[in-house]
Amino acid sequence: SDLTTEHANPVIASSAGFVEPIYLDPTVTYKCVITTSNDVALPDGTVDPVSAAFDAEAIGLVIYPRTAAEIAAGVTPTDYGYPAGDVRRYGAALDGTTDDTTALTNWAAVGGNLVFPVPSTAKITAAIPLVSNTTIDFVKGARIETATTNISFLTASSKTNITIRGGHFKQTAAGASAYTAAVKLTSCTECLVENCDFEGMQWSGVFLNKSSRCTVRGNYLHAWTGNVNDGNGVCVYEDAVSNIVEGNTIIGAGWHGILIQDPYTSLYPKKNIVTGNRIGAHTAYGIAVYIPGTTDTYNQILNNDVEGITGAANTSLYGSGIYIVGYGAGGTIVSGNNVRNCCTATTGTTNGPAGISVGGLYSSGAPVLVTN
Repeated sequence: SDLTTEHANPVIASSAGFVEPIYLDPTVTYKCVITTSNDVALPDGTVDPVSAAFDAEAIGLVIYPRTAAEIAAGVTPTDYGYPAGDVRRYGAALDGTTDDTTALTNWAAVGGNLVFPVPSTAKITAAIPLVSNTTIDFVKGARIETATTNISFLTASSKTNITIRGGHFKQTAAGASAYTAAVKLTSCTECLVENCDFEGMQWSGVFLNKSSRCTVRGNYLHAWTGNVNDGNGVCVYEDAVSNIVEGNTIIGAGWHGILIQDPYTSLYPKKNIVTGNRIGAHTAYGIAVYIPGTTDTYNQILNNDVEGITGAANTSLYGSGIYIVGYGAGGTIVSGNNVRNCCTATTGTTNGPAGISVGGLYSSGAPVLVTN
């Protein structure tokens, strides 16, 4: 920095693309040529002249220029030292204190392959909208957190091909509004939420609202902060068709582990598969299929492990491990499930408490099969 010790020329970057600080004499004019490891100049990799202010940001602007996707989304990076898709490129402080909502909103707007590559915490105060054809990969220890109540974290509406993998989502304050979630997908298709940790959610961890052909797999959902009616780990709602909820662990004193529901709107969740999940410590139902409309929906509840459903929610009239109810539940298959230690705080029989409870079916509808 005192301009007495020369670098080797050329300066060789590390395998990660980083170079040591280069200090320039402000009285001298320089030319810089950035090359590959094979000494081939990068396109637009020659800067001539170079001023003494040619720092990491300036080098990054050459190596990682603004992309077509960023231009199309109207997003201008704030730190060109990181490649496109890296959350830090868009100004995220990731210190758990600074509000990173704007940075994450710009990050998500770009779409494509997005990464949260450091085990740090992004604080948000509003929902982050997602776009189609987006894959978000979180490194272990990367977290999005909020103390703002009554908001969702990541949302999408009428989008397709979204993958969210490996993130930790944490709500630290209890809110009172339903229909919020860490991942809320409305009228979306072909999406995947996999291997994430959902901690302290207000209403739902993953909310598939009118979405189809989506998969929720291998997630850990626990430690609910709110006691909102029908709070759940995973919700398959209204016209949600052919979704798969599999291999999740859902433990945490919300109302339901998994809820498949038509809320009296005659929008029917159909042909969804709930399989291989481990569900415990809830206050209403482990798995609930609640469809009051007159139709057959053919959902499948297969090979799940349910225990510790107290029935203590609200009026203490709940408690079933698996609850199938409504005219629209016709054709439901309940097979191969293990159900233990439910209805431990149930005080009445109004809602037919049992290990597995089936009721309110349409007389001419397809039968419900309970087996194995």
